[in-house]
Amino acid sequence: ATSRVTLSNSEVSNNSRIGVGIRESGSGECTGCKIEQNQYGVCALNEGSTVVLSRCSANSNGRYGAASSDGGAVDATECSLSENKQLGVGAWHVGSRVVLRRCKAE
Repeated sequence: ATSRVTLSNSEVSNNSRIGVGIRESGSGECTGCKIEQNQYGVCALNEGSTVVLSRCSANSNGRYGAASSDGGAVDATECSLSENKQLGVGAWHVGSRVVLRRCKAE
């Protein structure tokens, strides 16, 4: 079985590395969450890994708000990805993707 993380109306903050990180074909779903002041806010790493965000904030992180790498995917709806030190959103390597719907990334 694959791993899964589900968060609702929760706060994930002040972690030295990643607020919400999904790897190796795992999945995550965050609704109404505050993911702030981590090194990285939300990361989907490796092929088949997915994170779905709805009405979340991933602001004021040390590097990125939301990122995918090596084939991972982040899908965000009505989220704020602002005031992160390096960038709001990023996707690296073949097959990686980030989809934003009605989001704010400043």
